[in-house]
Amino acid sequence: MRENEKREENKEKERRERARAERETETRREDEEGKKEKREEKQHTEEKHSSVRISSQLLFTTDFFLKFVVIGESVGRC
Repeated sequence: MRENEKREENKEKERRERARAERETETRREDEEGKKEKREEKQHTEEKHSSVRISSQLLFTTDFFLKFVVIGESVGRC
């Protein structure tokens, strides 16, 4: 009788341990997925900022060039 109780207790402990290990594994997996998503989001944001930076530089260069041409033409007319 005593041995049966001990076996049952051991089985219950093993079940609890497996459930805990499974929860930890699931948590670890979720953390890794979250990190991957954050990394991808960060990369996308950096690409977007890079694109905006290039567009801004292009716009500035174009604007500067156009002003230079307009000023040059108006100076040439005087």
